Amino acid sequence: MLKSVIEFVCKLINGHRCLWIFVLIALNFNEIKRIFASFNFGFCQNNSALVHDASKETPQSSTQKTIHSTEIKTTTTSSKIIRKFCSDIDIEHQGKLNISFGNLPLTFEEIAKRENPDETALFQPNTCTPPKNSRVAIIIPFRDETKALIRTRHLQYLLENMIPVLKRQQLYFRFYIVNQISGSPFNRAKLLNVGYVEAIKDDPTMDCFIFHDVDLVLEDDRCLYSCDGYPNHYSVAIDKFRYRIPYKKIFGGIVQLDNEMFKAVNGFSNEFWGWGGEDDDMFRRVVKGEKITIHRKQPQFARYKMIEHKRDSGNRKNLERRPMINRWNFNPLIEKRFWHMDGLNSLKYSLISKEVNYCFVNVTVDLLFDMRMGPEELLLNELPENILNGKKV
Repeated sequence: MLKSVIEFVCKLINGHRCLWIFVLIALNFNEIKRIFASFNFGFCQNNSALVHDASKETPQSSTQKTIHSTEIKTTTTSSKIIRKFCSDIDIEHQGKLNISFGNLPLTFEEIAKRENPDETALFQPNTCTPPKNSRVAIIIPFRDETKALIRTRHLQYLLENMIPVLKRQQLYFRFYIVNQISGSPFNRAKLLNVGYVEAIKDDPTMDCFIFHDVDLVLEDDRCLYSCDGYPNHYSVAIDKFRYRIPYKKIFGGIVQLDNEMFKAVNGFSNEFWGWGGEDDDMFRRVVKGEKITIHRKQPQFARYKMIEHKRDSGNRKNLERRPMINRWNFNPLIEKRFWHMDGLNSLKYSLISKEVNYCFVNVTVDLLFDMRMGPEELLLNELPENILNGKKV
């Protein structure tokens, strides 16, 4: 076909110019073919060749890349886009951060305007797709009964500093602030269970859960907030404790478990009302109950500044925390029964409200303190007396 075109053109012009014409035709063959076809020179075999088939075209705006096993394809109305999974290489670390609480924090509205979450308070990267265990729900137990709204200010400091860090880490994430109404002792662990349940309701693809105190702000963005297959303790170096771990078996402050692990240990206990004990109980659920090793983040990166404050009036020490923790040693025949009966599967609460507050989801609940029934009482109703007395059936 190309030969016919050349012969035709050469008849129209001097032969010594044919070489140059040949080169031009070769470079622009498709365009010349279209022009000739439009003048009905008999160049095309049938009229179907004139029909534009977009499905057989590769848009010039598309970018083709080889991304090995981490390749996914998403289709838009005009082109197919290949987006790679986010990786550590894509993270733009700043390293040590200058954290200060000297000035007033930004308001929630100002934080949202600066950081631009979507209408559901979700943050996600624009240039890559977060891999497995990087779809993160950060759950913060909360109640502010102070006249000066001190805890609210703590939350503003935390979000102002942490959201940019998590965005740089290319995470898919959402903050859940689980707010307990007044009138009963504060129950941190039960609020964390509520946050987990509500986060899963909103997005079943969430696969990494970070349970985070409101008064701890990260000082180095090289501490990654994603799951790695192990339960992780983050707050291993806090300025209040001279950046040393307070005691060997601590698993509080900021901890992380993936979805399967959290379900395996039945979440947190619902029965620790007041300050203390729930984190040590979770340590035993993970280590003693499920025989899983807890990993601690590297202290040179997992450094936190604690916002100074007095203990909340509604969060007095739980005087029953020691006996409750020691129930793990009560009887080896029933030790697992406690956490099998006290946790996600026994969680009861009344949802007062749930709404997006600029850059987080605010969940307000009544934890039903007057309707509580501890696991010991449940055990008495379920287990035969000879097991409770330490005898095998």
